[in-house]
Amino acid sequence: MLFLLFAIAVMVWLALHVAASVRALGKLQAEPPMEIDMGFVRVPDYYAREVREGRTMARLIVSPLRRSTADVGPVMCESDCVLERQTQHAAVVATGTLRVGESVKVDQFADSSGEMSIASGAAIGGPVTSQAAIRLGRNVSVVSAHAPEITTEAGSGVTAAAQTGSTSLVKLQESRIGGRVRQMSEDTWIHEGDLVLQEPMLVAGKLIVRGGFTAAAGTVLQDDVKATGDIQVGSGSVCKGSLVADGNIDIGPGTRFERAVYAAGTLKVRSGARGEGPAPVAAFARSTVFLEDGILIRGRVSSEKTVVTA
Repeated sequence: MLFLLFAIAVMVWLALHVAASVRALGKLQAEPPMEIDMGFVRVPDYYAREVREGRTMARLIVSPLRRSTADVGPVMCESDCVLERQTQHAAVVATGTLRVGESVKVDQFADSSGEMSIASGAAIGGPVTSQAAIRLGRNVSVVSAHAPEITTEAGSGVTAAAQTGSTSLVKLQESRIGGRVRQMSEDTWIHEGDLVLQEPMLVAGKLIVRGGFTAAAGTVLQDDVKATGDIQVGSGSVCKGSLVADGNIDIGPGTRFERAVYAAGTLKVRSGARGEGPAPVAAFARSTVFLEDGILIRGRVSSEKTVVTA
């Protein structure tokens, strides 16, 4: 009898501790720590917001900045701002426009409410954000850029971007190589090995390529394409779905891409390409992103290493 009472007491003691642990765990899950911003990855101008809202101290300055301010930490212009050529700064936030001069270095980040222009040879060691537009000059390097409109300097011979895909193109599944493409589900197809389209085609549905994928100029990709190798899209093509590659991605001159682009290697966006769609696009590479002349991207372009212009 005593043993039974002892066993019941132990079980009640354990149940109380388990209940207390469950309540504590639920509270931790419902209330994230205040020192961590759970929306950080969704807020490209996170650091600038910290300055604007007073959580990060910044020195108020008057434009133009003719001297380096890297030793004083972040600076803030409560108006339009100009960083004179060959100066160096820690971080810059402008409530108006921001003009970054030639060969200027910004170590952490740059942000503006108005349009931002970055002249040739400038280097930003962190994110570049604008609520209006970002104009990138030649030989510029940033880690990421996010704005309603991002452009690179126009050059000679820039190919006009594709506007719409031709409905007269032969479907990949109905072409002479269609037999090598196997249907996995109602809207998904798979190809074993490298797939090279020698002529422009209409690729309907999602496509998985266990190898590299090359699309001829003028091809229309109506849905997502995933390749375990490299992806190369010919000039004047239209990509309505996302592009994902375990290798490199090369987007040809004048090609239009409307959704996300992810490259585990490098990403090259050729002259005159346009990244715009129903929603802001996102172009990302784990290695370097190369942007040629006359490019327009509405959304974000970023890299784990650097984004550079020609």
